[in-house]
Amino acid sequence: MKLRIDHQSIRLRLSEADLEKLHKQGFVAETLHLPQGSLTFKLLMTNTCNTLTAFLDEESITVEMPDNLANHWIQTDEIGLYETIPLTQKGLSLKILIEKDFPCKHSSNG
Repeated sequence: MKLRIDHQSIRLRLSEADLEKLHKQGFVAETLHLPQGSLTFKLLMTNTCNTLTAFLDEESITVEMPDNLANHWIQTDEIGLYETIPLTQKGLSLKILIEKDFPCKHSSNG
């Protein structure tokens, strides 16, 4: 799983192996180890939310997605899921993007 954080957005890109793991185990995670500790990024399927959402704790950023939405996305050709969450701080919002990261299947021979 690849993670990109940029201008109030979190973008997760999942490989085919990541999608399989998400489908079978209900989550995928990556941990970045730093000299002072570590930070884990998680994508979690759940039946406790109705839309994409994100949470922060001391050691992790967790993005949750509804089970039914995740299963539909995994099993179709749909490339991405997108959500904008309004925040309470001065009109800010958080954009969540979850996308399939598959190799290009077209020829590069001009």
